[in-house]
Amino acid sequence: MIADLDTLLTALYVELTDRIIPSGGFTRRGPGKPPEVTDAELVCLAVAQVLLRFDDERHWLRAAAKAGRAPVPAAAGTK
Repeated sequence: MIADLDTLLTALYVELTDRIIPSGGFTRRGPGKPPEVTDAELVCLAVAQVLLRFDDERHWLRAAAKAGRAPVPAAAGTK
């Protein structure tokens, strides 16, 4: 099932970055640092969280840390 989820999330990410976000004109502009996580990555994380039935971020980050990969760069140090 994880391979299927990886395939789904990869396809969703590609669709978001290649077609949906550019066609809608959704761009972040203005002062400040660019975000560490893109909008497409955030959507993919939300979809994965729902499909894996994690009710909150704390459980999600704990499960990702146990799996050996952090869902976002900022969560790499989360234990």
